Amino acid sequence: MENKKDKLSSLSEKLKQIEQIGNQSSNETVFAIDEVQKLLSAIPFPILIFDKKFQKHYSNLMFNETFQSAESFFESVESEEKNNFLDKISKIFINKESDIYHYKLSILEDEFYVKIYLNYLHFPKCELIMALFLDLTDFVKQEELTQKHIEDLQYSREVIEENALKIIQLNNDLEISQNELQKAIQQRDKFLSIVAHDLRSPFTALLGYSEILKEEATTLSQEELVDYTNHLYNSITAYYKLVENLLTWSRVQRGKIEIKKEYFNLFDVIYNIFESVESNARMKGNHLTTNVRKGEMIYADQMMIETVIRNLISNSIKFTKNGLISVNFEKFDVGIQICVQDNGIGMNEKTLSQLFSLDANISHNGTDGEKGTGLGLLVSKEFVEMHNGKFMVTSQENVGSTFCFTIL
Repeated sequence: MENKKDKLSSLSEKLKQIEQIGNQSSNETVFAIDEVQKLLSAIPFPILIFDKKFQKHYSNLMFNETFQSAESFFESVESEEKNNFLDKISKIFINKESDIYHYKLSILEDEFYVKIYLNYLHFPKCELIMALFLDLTDFVKQEELTQKHIEDLQYSREVIEENALKIIQLNNDLEISQNELQKAIQQRDKFLSIVAHDLRSPFTALLGYSEILKEEATTLSQEELVDYTNHLYNSITAYYKLVENLLTWSRVQRGKIEIKKEYFNLFDVIYNIFESVESNARMKGNHLTTNVRKGEMIYADQMMIETVIRNLISNSIKFTKNGLISVNFEKFDVGIQICVQDNGIGMNEKTLSQLFSLDANISHNGTDGEKGTGLGLLVSKEFVEMHNGKFMVTSQENVGSTFCFTIL
């Protein structure tokens, strides 16, 4: 059986023969038409020959089986395409040149995609068009199926990409959750460390000094009694500050503290803090100063800012002896900056880099052996960040430290 390529090759040869027959003289016309019909009957494709008035002159068996009649073929041309088709036919007769026309036919309930070769035939007494129909239905449907597969693949790729983005987002969320879990574990360990060790130290001092007062109060000199009482007071104060910071830090971690901004007098806050820490500062030979003017108002959460400044001043007193501790204030177009500066013992680079690390044990004793947990700095940093501010530290060993924070 001939394949399609062989059929098309055979068709090309027969069309050339038909063209040669069409150029013969009028005396040979009858013979020519007979020869054309003989050749057309051997072509394995639907063929219709018609004139300018669309009158059929010939149709082969395959055309008749496919379209039943020439009239049914012309009727099958849809109305929106009919003008184009008629225009195409008219141009062929005018230009006396063959052409090709692609068209989708609807016959009964079936659809056919055809490529129509419109061959111009010139005979001495008439002009005809031979329409040869090449069925492209399988090809077009295969192309449509291929396009559908491409669209399905495109959709599948989009779904895969979308799922990949979701997986990436889930991985990011998981990483964030893991980081938060790690932070929670570090916070728990820090809390347990404070409860297990740092809370015990003030109690040990309290028990020791209170036992001495209980057992030897009647035998102690006035000077010794004052000394032990001062030590007892300092231990109680240290214990109170530790518990207060511990409870505040715990509330911050659990989101139990909400920021409540209001206008308040910054000078009054600093003055009250100076009064509360004056005795400790004087005992260590430290002098307190500030450049904040009377009546200076700022907009922030007063409790939080007061806690931050108190922690920073207390921290400077702890690590400074016979020195100067200053609270400096600066106002910008947007926001303010407050710095607490001392000329105490300072910190080395390693201590500075681990200052706010929960899993680092960087606690150092003060100039008089005071113990600490670093919890006050953690609370201060949290409060500053709740104001959309930044917390900055510069320090040099044996020179001093400066703690600055901004609020917007």
